[in-house]
Amino acid sequence: MPAVVLAEIREKFGNEGIGQLKRVSRQVMRTDNYNNFVNSDTGRDPVTGTILHLIGPAAMDNYDISLAEMISTATTTAPSISLIDGCLWLGVYRLVSEPDS
Repeated sequence: MPAVVLAEIREKFGNEGIGQLKRVSRQVMRTDNYNNFVNSDTGRDPVTGTILHLIGPAAMDNYDISLAEMISTATTTAPSISLIDGCLWLGVYRLVSEPDS
């Protein structure tokens, strides 16, 4: 952005306006990066700068069977924790209520 425009914004809105402009600019860049990733299956991680490639669909369409097994385990024996597709941790815990007094 040209220095003249930044000076006008600073004069009109102060340093808070410049800060807001920077935040909005970052949001626009993130949105553009996301849209490019979705449309081209390639993008850049905004934190690390690493180039990311979307390989293909997830290995598991849904987690119903895994979740049902975990619920069964949690209700009968102990908490159940499972790693799904090597990237999603699920945990199911039994809530033990205290008896009414």
